[in-house]
Amino acid sequence: MPKFVLYGGIGLVVVILIVVIVSVVSGSKGKKPATTGDTASSSGKTVLTWWHPLDSPDALKPIIDSYMRANPTIEIKLVQKQLEGYEEEATNALAAGEGPDIWSIPNAYIPKELDKLSPAPDGMYRKNKDDATTNLQYVQGRFVPLAVRENVREDKVYGLPLYVDTLTLFVNKSLLGKRFFDLQRSKADIDDKLYTTGPRTWNEFVNLVTTYTVRQGDLITKPAVALGRADNVHNAKDIVAALMLQNGATLVSPDGITATFNIPITKATGEQYNPGKESLGFFLNFSDPKRPEYTWNSTFPSSYEAFRDEQVAMIIDYADSVKTLKQEVPNFKLASWPLPQIQGEITPLDLGSYWTETVPKTSKNVAQAWAFVRYLTSTGQSQYLSSTGRSSSKKPPTVPKSILLRTTSGNPQRFQSQSAAMWYRGRDPQEFERIFTQMIQLSSEKPSDIQKYLDGASNDITKLLRLREGYTAKPRSTPEKKVDK
Repeated sequence: MPKFVLYGGIGLVVVILIVVIVSVVSGSKGKKPATTGDTASSSGKTVLTWWHPLDSPDALKPIIDSYMRANPTIEIKLVQKQLEGYEEEATNALAAGEGPDIWSIPNAYIPKELDKLSPAPDGMYRKNKDDATTNLQYVQGRFVPLAVRENVREDKVYGLPLYVDTLTLFVNKSLLGKRFFDLQRSKADIDDKLYTTGPRTWNEFVNLVTTYTVRQGDLITKPAVALGRADNVHNAKDIVAALMLQNGATLVSPDGITATFNIPITKATGEQYNPGKESLGFFLNFSDPKRPEYTWNSTFPSSYEAFRDEQVAMIIDYADSVKTLKQEVPNFKLASWPLPQIQGEITPLDLGSYWTETVPKTSKNVAQAWAFVRYLTSTGQSQYLSSTGRSSSKKPPTVPKSILLRTTSGNPQRFQSQSAAMWYRGRDPQEFERIFTQMIQLSSEKPSDIQKYLDGASNDITKLLRLREGYTAKPRSTPEKKVDK
Protein backbone atom coordinates (compact mmCIF):
# COMPACT_ATOMS: atom_id res chain seq x y z
CA MET A 1 0.00 0.00 0.00
CA PRO A 2 1.39 3.46 -0.94
CA LYS A 3 2.68 5.34 2.07
CA PHE A 4 0.67 8.49 1.36
CA VAL A 5 -2.60 6.49 1.56
CA LEU A 6 -1.65 5.04 4.99
CA TYR A 7 -0.59 8.43 6.34
CA GLY A 8 -3.70 10.02 4.95
CA GLY A 9 -5.90 7.39 6.67
CA ILE A 10 -4.18 7.93 10.01
CA GLY A 11 -4.61 11.70 9.67
CA LEU A 12 -8.30 11.32 8.97
CA VAL A 13 -8.79 9.11 12.06
CA VAL A 14 -6.92 11.62 14.26
CA VAL A 15 -9.06 14.50 12.98
CA ILE A 16 -12.24 12.52 13.66
CA LEU A 17 -11.08 11.65 17.19
CA ILE A 18 -10.24 15.28 17.96
CA VAL A 19 -13.66 16.41 16.77
CA VAL A 20 -15.39 13.75 18.89
CA ILE A 21 -13.37 14.59 22.03
CA VAL A 22 -14.00 18.33 21.64
CA SER A 23 -17.71 17.70 21.16
CA VAL A 24 -17.93 15.54 24.31
CA VAL A 25 -15.99 18.05 26.43
CA SER A 26 -18.04 20.96 25.13
CA GLY A 27 -21.29 19.11 25.68
CA SER A 28 -20.42 18.23 29.29
CA LYS A 29 -19.33 21.73 30.27
CA GLY A 30 -21.32 23.09 33.21
CA LYS A 31 -22.86 19.72 34.03
CA LYS A 32 -22.26 18.12 37.44
CA PRO A 33 -22.41 14.45 38.27
CA ALA A 34 -25.66 13.30 39.86
CA THR A 35 -25.80 14.19 43.54
CA THR A 36 -28.36 14.38 46.30
CA GLY A 37 -28.84 18.00 45.27
CA ASP A 38 -30.29 17.14 41.84
CA THR A 39 -33.62 18.92 41.37
CA ALA A 40 -35.22 17.08 38.45
CA SER A 41 -35.64 13.44 37.47
CA SER A 42 -35.65 12.04 33.93
CA SER A 43 -39.45 12.23 34.01
CA GLY A 44 -39.31 15.97 34.64
CA LYS A 45 -40.46 15.72 38.27
CA THR A 46 -38.97 17.91 41.00
CA VAL A 47 -36.72 15.71 43.14
CA LEU A 48 -36.57 16.42 46.88
CA THR A 49 -33.84 14.61 48.81
CA TRP A 50 -34.52 13.78 52.46
CA TRP A 51 -31.64 12.86 54.78
CA HIS A 52 -33.01 10.96 57.75
CA PRO A 53 -30.82 8.58 59.83
CA LEU A 54 -33.32 7.51 62.49
CA ASP A 55 -36.08 5.35 61.09
CA SER A 56 -36.06 2.45 58.66
CA PRO A 57 -37.05 3.02 55.02
CA ASP A 58 -39.89 0.53 55.54
CA ALA A 59 -41.45 2.86 58.12
CA LEU A 60 -41.09 5.95 55.94
CA LYS A 61 -41.86 4.59 52.46
CA PRO A 62 -45.68 4.49 52.87
CA ILE A 63 -45.70 8.16 53.93
CA ILE A 64 -43.49 9.14 51.00
CA ASP A 65 -45.61 7.12 48.56
CA SER A 66 -48.81 8.76 49.83
CA TYR A 67 -47.33 12.21 49.34
CA MET A 68 -46.08 11.47 45.83
CA ARG A 69 -49.48 10.09 44.80
CA ALA A 70 -51.10 13.32 45.97
CA ASN A 71 -48.33 15.41 44.36
CA PRO A 72 -47.43 13.69 41.04
CA THR A 73 -44.90 16.38 40.06
CA ILE A 74 -42.77 15.67 43.15
CA GLU A 75 -40.36 12.81 43.73
CA ILE A 76 -39.05 12.21 47.28
CA LYS A 77 -35.67 10.55 47.47
CA LEU A 78 -34.99 9.14 50.95
CA VAL A 79 -31.27 8.88 51.77
CA GLN A 80 -30.62 6.70 54.80
CA LYS A 81 -27.48 7.87 56.59
CA GLN A 82 -25.47 6.35 59.41
CA LEU A 83 -25.51 8.29 62.68
CA GLU A 84 -21.74 8.09 62.95
CA GLY A 85 -20.28 10.97 60.97
CA TYR A 86 -23.72 12.24 60.00
CA GLU A 87 -23.16 15.86 60.98
CA GLU A 88 -19.76 16.12 59.30
CA GLU A 89 -21.05 14.51 56.11
CA ALA A 90 -24.03 16.87 56.01
CA THR A 91 -21.89 19.93 56.66
CA ASN A 92 -19.51 19.00 53.84
CA ALA A 93 -22.37 18.28 51.46
CA LEU A 94 -24.11 21.58 52.23
CA ALA A 95 -20.85 23.49 51.75
CA ALA A 96 -20.46 21.86 48.34
CA GLY A 97 -24.03 22.65 47.36
CA GLU A 98 -24.91 18.96 47.27
CA GLY A 99 -26.82 18.63 50.52
CA PRO A 100 -30.40 17.49 51.09
CA ASP A 101 -33.60 19.44 50.61
CA ILE A 102 -35.02 18.13 53.89
CA TRP A 103 -32.50 17.61 56.68
CA SER A 104 -33.28 15.82 59.96
CA ILE A 105 -31.21 17.12 62.90
CA PRO A 106 -31.26 16.66 66.71
CA ASN A 107 -33.05 19.40 68.64
CA ALA A 108 -29.85 20.24 70.57
CA TYR A 109 -28.20 21.15 67.25
CA ILE A 110 -30.75 23.76 66.15
CA PRO A 111 -28.71 26.75 67.49
CA LYS A 112 -25.56 25.40 65.87
CA GLU A 113 -27.12 24.85 62.45
CA LEU A 114 -29.54 27.78 62.42
CA ASP A 115 -27.52 29.88 59.96
CA LYS A 116 -27.69 27.00 57.45
CA LEU A 117 -31.49 26.75 57.55
CA SER A 118 -34.24 28.38 55.53
CA PRO A 119 -37.40 29.29 57.48
CA ALA A 120 -40.83 28.26 56.29
CA PRO A 121 -42.11 30.67 53.60
CA ASP A 122 -44.76 33.10 54.81
CA GLY A 123 -48.26 31.72 54.47
CA MET A 124 -47.09 28.09 54.37
CA TYR A 125 -49.79 27.01 56.82
CA ARG A 126 -52.76 28.95 55.45
CA LYS A 127 -55.70 26.81 54.38
CA ASN A 128 -56.64 29.20 51.56
CA LYS A 129 -55.94 32.72 50.32
CA ASP A 130 -58.48 34.20 52.76
CA ASP A 131 -56.89 32.49 55.76
CA ALA A 132 -54.80 34.98 57.77
CA THR A 133 -53.13 32.33 59.98
CA THR A 134 -49.40 32.97 60.29
CA ASN A 135 -46.84 30.17 60.47
CA LEU A 136 -46.19 31.06 64.11
CA GLN A 137 -49.88 30.92 65.03
CA TYR A 138 -50.25 27.54 63.36
CA VAL A 139 -47.25 26.06 65.17
CA GLN A 140 -48.19 27.54 68.55
CA GLY A 141 -51.70 26.16 68.26
CA ARG A 142 -50.70 22.60 67.47
CA PHE A 143 -47.24 21.70 68.75
CA VAL A 144 -45.99 21.22 72.31
CA PRO A 145 -44.25 24.27 73.86
CA LEU A 146 -40.78 22.72 73.64
CA ALA A 147 -41.06 22.31 69.87
CA VAL A 148 -42.19 25.92 69.50
CA ARG A 149 -39.46 27.37 71.73
CA GLU A 150 -36.64 25.53 69.99
CA ASN A 151 -37.76 25.75 66.35
CA VAL A 152 -38.96 29.35 66.22
CA ARG A 153 -36.67 32.38 66.02
CA GLU A 154 -38.01 35.92 65.65
CA ASP A 155 -41.43 34.51 64.64
CA LYS A 156 -39.84 32.42 61.87
CA VAL A 157 -40.28 28.63 61.86
CA TYR A 158 -36.99 26.85 61.11
CA GLY A 159 -38.03 23.26 61.67
CA LEU A 160 -40.74 20.97 63.01
CA PRO A 161 -40.48 17.59 64.74
CA LEU A 162 -42.41 14.46 63.91
CA TYR A 163 -42.20 13.29 67.52
CA VAL A 164 -41.00 14.30 70.99
CA ASP A 165 -39.42 11.76 73.36
CA THR A 166 -39.18 12.38 77.11
CA LEU A 167 -37.19 11.00 80.04
CA THR A 168 -39.25 8.21 81.58
CA LEU A 169 -38.92 5.76 84.46
CA PHE A 170 -38.89 2.31 82.84
CA VAL A 171 -39.50 -0.67 85.10
CA ASN A 172 -39.29 -4.44 84.94
CA LYS A 173 -42.71 -5.41 86.28
CA SER A 174 -41.62 -8.98 86.85
CA LEU A 175 -38.71 -8.04 89.13
CA LEU A 176 -40.78 -5.47 91.01
CA GLY A 177 -43.60 -7.96 91.44
CA LYS A 178 -41.31 -10.62 92.88
CA ARG A 179 -39.73 -8.19 95.30
CA PHE A 180 -43.13 -6.83 96.31
CA PHE A 181 -44.32 -10.37 97.04
CA ASP A 182 -41.24 -11.07 99.18
CA LEU A 183 -41.73 -7.84 101.15
CA GLN A 184 -45.40 -8.59 101.75
CA ARG A 185 -44.55 -12.10 102.93
CA SER A 186 -42.03 -10.68 105.39
CA LYS A 187 -44.69 -8.16 106.53
CA ALA A 188 -42.43 -5.22 105.73
CA ASP A 189 -43.90 -1.73 106.08
CA ILE A 190 -44.18 -0.65 102.44
CA ASP A 191 -46.39 1.57 100.32
CA ASP A 192 -48.17 -0.75 97.91
CA LYS A 193 -48.74 1.97 95.31
CA LEU A 194 -45.01 2.47 94.81
CA TYR A 195 -44.79 -1.04 93.39
CA THR A 196 -48.02 -0.97 91.40
CA THR A 197 -48.43 2.52 89.91
CA GLY A 198 -45.03 4.04 90.65
CA PRO A 199 -43.59 6.97 92.61
CA ARG A 200 -45.01 10.44 92.00
CA THR A 201 -42.17 12.34 93.66
CA TRP A 202 -38.45 11.85 94.19
CA ASN A 203 -39.16 11.28 97.91
CA GLU A 204 -41.39 8.35 97.01
CA PHE A 205 -38.80 7.18 94.48
CA VAL A 206 -36.13 7.02 97.21
CA ASN A 207 -38.58 5.03 99.33
CA LEU A 208 -39.06 2.55 96.49
CA VAL A 209 -35.31 2.24 95.89
CA THR A 210 -34.44 1.66 99.55
CA THR A 211 -37.14 -0.98 100.05
CA TYR A 212 -36.27 -2.83 96.85
CA THR A 213 -32.46 -2.85 97.14
CA VAL A 214 -30.78 -5.82 98.82
CA ARG A 215 -27.15 -5.52 99.95
CA GLN A 216 -24.68 -7.76 101.71
CA GLY A 217 -22.15 -5.28 103.05
CA ASP A 218 -20.90 -3.35 100.05
CA LEU A 219 -22.13 -6.06 97.67
CA ILE A 220 -25.39 -5.14 95.93
CA THR A 221 -27.35 -8.31 95.18
CA LYS A 222 -30.61 -6.63 94.09
CA PRO A 223 -30.01 -3.17 92.59
CA ALA A 224 -33.15 -1.10 92.23
CA VAL A 225 -32.13 1.52 89.67
CA ALA A 226 -29.14 2.48 87.51
CA LEU A 227 -28.25 5.93 88.81
CA GLY A 228 -25.31 7.76 90.37
CA ARG A 229 -22.57 7.53 87.75
CA ALA A 230 -21.92 8.71 84.21
CA ASP A 231 -19.75 5.87 82.89
CA ASN A 232 -22.44 3.17 83.02
CA VAL A 233 -25.68 5.18 83.17
CA HIS A 234 -27.01 6.06 79.74
CA ASN A 235 -28.00 9.72 79.38
CA ALA A 236 -26.80 10.56 82.89
CA LYS A 237 -26.26 14.13 81.68
CA ASP A 238 -29.95 14.47 80.79
CA ILE A 239 -31.09 13.02 84.12
CA VAL A 240 -28.90 15.45 86.09
CA ALA A 241 -30.03 18.36 83.89
CA ALA A 242 -33.67 17.42 84.53
CA LEU A 243 -33.06 17.30 88.29
CA MET A 244 -31.39 20.72 88.20
CA LEU A 245 -34.22 22.27 86.20
CA GLN A 246 -36.84 20.72 88.50
CA ASN A 247 -35.01 22.19 91.49
CA GLY A 248 -35.05 25.68 90.00
CA ALA A 249 -31.56 25.93 88.53
CA THR A 250 -30.91 27.95 85.39
CA LEU A 251 -28.38 25.95 83.42
CA VAL A 252 -27.40 28.79 81.09
CA SER A 253 -28.02 32.53 81.41
CA PRO A 254 -30.85 34.01 79.29
CA ASP A 255 -28.34 35.61 76.91
CA GLY A 256 -26.81 32.18 76.27
CA ILE A 257 -23.22 33.05 77.14
CA THR A 258 -22.76 31.99 80.78
CA ALA A 259 -23.19 28.60 82.45
CA THR A 260 -25.03 29.16 85.73
CA PHE A 261 -25.81 25.66 87.04
CA ASN A 262 -23.16 26.00 89.78
CA ILE A 263 -24.37 29.15 91.52
CA PRO A 264 -26.80 29.45 94.45
CA ILE A 265 -30.16 31.18 94.26
CA THR A 266 -32.16 33.02 96.91
CA LYS A 267 -35.54 31.56 97.84
CA ALA A 268 -38.59 33.71 98.57
CA THR A 269 -37.82 33.14 102.27
CA GLY A 270 -34.40 34.74 101.82
CA GLU A 271 -32.64 31.40 102.24
CA GLN A 272 -29.61 30.69 100.02
CA TYR A 273 -29.95 27.46 98.07
CA ASN A 274 -27.73 25.83 95.46
CA PRO A 275 -30.06 23.79 93.20
CA GLY A 276 -27.25 22.58 90.95
CA LYS A 277 -25.23 21.19 93.83
CA GLU A 278 -28.27 19.66 95.54
CA SER A 279 -29.42 17.99 92.33
CA LEU A 280 -26.03 16.52 91.47
CA GLY A 281 -25.61 15.37 95.07
CA PHE A 282 -29.01 13.66 94.98
CA PHE A 283 -28.07 11.83 91.78
CA LEU A 284 -24.74 10.69 93.26
CA ASN A 285 -26.39 9.28 96.40
CA PHE A 286 -27.47 6.19 94.46
CA SER A 287 -23.83 5.15 93.93
CA ASP A 288 -22.47 6.24 97.32
CA PRO A 289 -21.87 3.26 99.68
CA LYS A 290 -22.33 5.58 102.68
CA ARG A 291 -25.89 6.49 101.70
CA PRO A 292 -29.10 4.50 102.36
CA GLU A 293 -30.00 5.00 98.67
CA TYR A 294 -26.86 3.10 97.56
CA THR A 295 -27.96 0.72 94.80
CA TRP A 296 -25.54 1.05 91.86
CA ASN A 297 -21.77 1.02 91.29
CA SER A 298 -19.03 0.58 88.70
CA THR A 299 -19.19 -3.23 88.74
CA PHE A 300 -22.42 -3.25 86.74
CA PRO A 301 -22.55 -3.11 82.95
CA SER A 302 -24.27 -0.26 81.10
CA SER A 303 -27.70 0.64 82.41
CA TYR A 304 -29.49 -0.69 79.32
CA GLU A 305 -27.60 -4.01 79.35
CA ALA A 306 -28.29 -4.49 83.06
CA PHE A 307 -31.97 -3.67 82.53
CA ARG A 308 -32.29 -5.94 79.48
CA ASP A 309 -30.58 -8.82 81.32
CA GLU A 310 -32.80 -8.29 84.39
CA GLN A 311 -29.96 -7.33 86.69
CA VAL A 312 -31.63 -4.05 87.67
CA ALA A 313 -35.32 -3.29 88.12
CA MET A 314 -35.49 0.30 86.81
CA ILE A 315 -33.77 2.79 84.54
CA ILE A 316 -34.50 6.40 83.64
CA ASP A 317 -34.06 6.99 79.93
CA TYR A 318 -35.78 7.99 76.70
CA ALA A 319 -38.23 5.62 75.01
CA ASP A 320 -35.93 5.57 71.99
CA SER A 321 -33.28 3.84 74.12
CA VAL A 322 -35.51 0.85 74.92
CA LYS A 323 -37.37 0.54 71.61
CA THR A 324 -35.54 -2.70 70.69
CA LEU A 325 -36.01 -4.29 74.11
CA LYS A 326 -39.12 -6.28 73.23
CA GLN A 327 -37.40 -7.59 70.10
CA GLU A 328 -34.35 -8.70 72.08
CA VAL A 329 -36.36 -10.12 74.99
CA PRO A 330 -39.91 -10.87 73.78
CA ASN A 331 -41.21 -11.91 77.22
CA PHE A 332 -39.85 -8.84 79.02
CA LYS A 333 -42.58 -7.27 81.18
CA LEU A 334 -41.89 -3.61 80.52
CA ALA A 335 -43.83 -0.75 82.06
CA SER A 336 -43.28 3.00 81.89
CA TRP A 337 -43.93 5.45 84.70
CA PRO A 338 -43.67 9.24 84.66
CA LEU A 339 -40.44 10.98 85.64
CA PRO A 340 -40.72 11.70 89.40
CA GLN A 341 -41.17 15.33 90.42
CA ILE A 342 -40.17 17.57 93.35
CA GLN A 343 -42.25 17.14 96.50
CA GLY A 344 -44.72 20.02 96.93
CA GLU A 345 -44.42 21.36 93.37
CA ILE A 346 -47.64 21.98 91.46
CA THR A 347 -46.34 22.22 87.91
CA PRO A 348 -44.45 19.20 86.54
CA LEU A 349 -41.21 19.60 84.60
CA ASP A 350 -39.91 16.96 82.22
CA LEU A 351 -37.04 16.80 79.71
CA GLY A 352 -37.59 16.22 76.02
CA SER A 353 -35.47 15.03 73.10
CA TYR A 354 -36.30 14.76 69.40
CA TRP A 355 -35.07 15.26 65.84
CA THR A 356 -36.54 18.08 63.80
CA GLU A 357 -37.18 18.31 60.07
CA THR A 358 -35.52 21.34 58.48
CA VAL A 359 -34.88 22.82 55.03
CA PRO A 360 -31.32 24.02 54.30
CA LYS A 361 -30.73 27.32 52.53
CA THR A 362 -28.84 25.45 49.81
CA SER A 363 -32.01 23.69 48.63
CA LYS A 364 -33.10 24.80 45.17
CA ASN A 365 -36.69 23.98 46.07
CA VAL A 366 -37.32 25.56 49.45
CA ALA A 367 -41.08 26.01 49.02
CA GLN A 368 -41.60 22.43 47.80
CA ALA A 369 -39.37 21.05 50.59
CA TRP A 370 -41.33 22.94 53.22
CA ALA A 371 -44.58 21.69 51.71
CA PHE A 372 -43.33 18.14 52.31
CA VAL A 373 -42.31 19.00 55.92
CA ARG A 374 -45.81 20.43 56.41
CA TYR A 375 -47.28 17.14 55.18
CA LEU A 376 -44.93 15.05 57.33
CA THR A 377 -45.86 16.90 60.51
CA SER A 378 -49.60 17.05 59.81
CA THR A 379 -51.39 14.58 57.50
CA GLY A 380 -48.54 12.08 57.43
CA GLN A 381 -47.72 12.23 61.14
CA SER A 382 -50.27 9.70 62.36
CA GLN A 383 -48.92 7.15 59.88
CA TYR A 384 -45.37 7.91 61.03
CA LEU A 385 -46.23 7.47 64.71
CA SER A 386 -48.04 4.22 63.99
CA SER A 387 -45.09 2.85 61.98
CA THR A 388 -42.39 3.87 64.45
CA GLY A 389 -44.15 3.66 67.82
CA ARG A 390 -42.91 7.14 68.75
CA SER A 391 -44.83 9.80 70.71
CA SER A 392 -46.45 12.78 69.06
CA SER A 393 -45.00 16.29 68.93
CA LYS A 394 -48.53 17.72 68.95
CA LYS A 395 -50.28 19.02 72.04
CA PRO A 396 -51.85 16.07 73.87
CA PRO A 397 -55.66 16.04 74.08
CA THR A 398 -55.57 15.61 77.85
CA VAL A 399 -52.93 16.30 80.50
CA PRO A 400 -53.00 15.25 84.20
CA LYS A 401 -54.24 18.20 86.25
CA SER A 402 -51.70 17.61 89.02
CA ILE A 403 -48.47 15.79 89.75
CA LEU A 404 -50.41 13.40 91.97
CA LEU A 405 -52.46 12.17 88.99
CA ARG A 406 -49.53 11.50 86.65
CA THR A 407 -48.93 7.90 87.76
CA THR A 408 -52.54 6.91 87.03
CA SER A 409 -52.87 8.66 83.67
CA GLY A 410 -51.55 5.96 81.36
CA ASN A 411 -48.51 6.12 79.10
CA PRO A 412 -46.40 9.08 80.32
CA GLN A 413 -44.92 9.58 76.84
CA ARG A 414 -48.39 10.73 75.82
CA PHE A 415 -48.47 13.77 78.14
CA GLN A 416 -44.91 14.47 79.36
CA SER A 417 -44.07 16.27 76.10
CA GLN A 418 -46.42 19.08 77.13
CA SER A 419 -44.30 19.83 80.22
CA ALA A 420 -40.90 19.13 78.62
CA ALA A 421 -38.30 21.82 79.32
CA MET A 422 -35.70 23.30 76.99
CA TRP A 423 -32.01 22.63 77.66
CA TYR A 424 -29.87 25.10 75.72
CA ARG A 425 -26.40 23.73 74.87
CA GLY A 426 -25.09 26.48 72.62
CA ARG A 427 -23.43 26.11 69.23
CA ASP A 428 -21.27 23.16 70.25
CA PRO A 429 -23.69 20.83 72.05
CA GLN A 430 -21.38 17.84 71.75
CA GLU A 431 -18.58 19.54 73.68
CA PHE A 432 -21.07 21.00 76.18
CA GLU A 433 -22.36 17.51 76.91
CA ARG A 434 -18.84 16.08 77.17
CA ILE A 435 -17.87 18.63 79.83
CA PHE A 436 -21.16 18.13 81.70
CA THR A 437 -20.77 14.34 81.65
CA GLN A 438 -17.18 14.57 82.85
CA MET A 439 -18.36 16.72 85.75
CA ILE A 440 -20.81 14.00 86.81
CA GLN A 441 -18.23 11.23 86.58
CA LEU A 442 -15.53 13.14 88.48
CA SER A 443 -18.06 13.99 91.18
CA SER A 444 -19.10 10.34 91.51
CA GLU A 445 -15.48 9.41 92.18
CA LYS A 446 -15.04 12.14 94.81
CA PRO A 447 -18.45 13.36 96.08
CA SER A 448 -16.83 15.64 98.67
CA ASP A 449 -15.63 17.90 95.83
CA ILE A 450 -18.96 18.41 94.07
CA GLN A 451 -18.79 22.20 94.16
CA LYS A 452 -15.27 22.18 92.77
CA TYR A 453 -16.34 20.09 89.79
CA LEU A 454 -19.48 22.17 89.27
CA ASP A 455 -17.40 25.35 89.20
CA GLY A 456 -14.84 23.81 86.86
CA ALA A 457 -17.47 22.58 84.40
CA SER A 458 -19.32 25.90 84.55
CA ASN A 459 -16.10 27.75 83.79
CA ASP A 460 -15.25 25.51 80.84
CA ILE A 461 -18.76 25.66 79.40
CA THR A 462 -18.88 29.44 79.76
CA LYS A 463 -15.67 29.68 77.73
CA LEU A 464 -17.18 27.36 75.15
CA LEU A 465 -20.42 29.33 74.89
CA ARG A 466 -18.61 32.64 74.50
CA LEU A 467 -16.16 31.26 71.98
CA ARG A 468 -18.91 29.81 69.79
CA GLU A 469 -21.07 32.93 70.12
CA GLY A 470 -18.13 35.14 69.09
CA TYR A 471 -17.89 36.73 72.53
CA THR A 472 -14.28 37.51 73.40
CA ALA A 473 -14.49 38.87 76.95
CA LYS A 474 -13.13 36.76 79.79
CA PRO A 475 -15.72 34.34 81.22
CA ARG A 476 -15.16 35.49 84.81
CA SER A 477 -13.15 37.91 86.83
CA THR A 478 -12.51 35.32 89.55
CA PRO A 479 -9.58 32.88 89.33
CA GLU A 480 -10.33 29.90 87.17
CA LYS A 481 -11.04 26.55 88.83
CA LYS A 482 -9.90 23.58 86.81
CA VAL A 483 -11.34 20.06 86.87
CA ASP A 484 -8.82 17.45 87.92
CA LYS A 485 -7.77 15.36 84.97
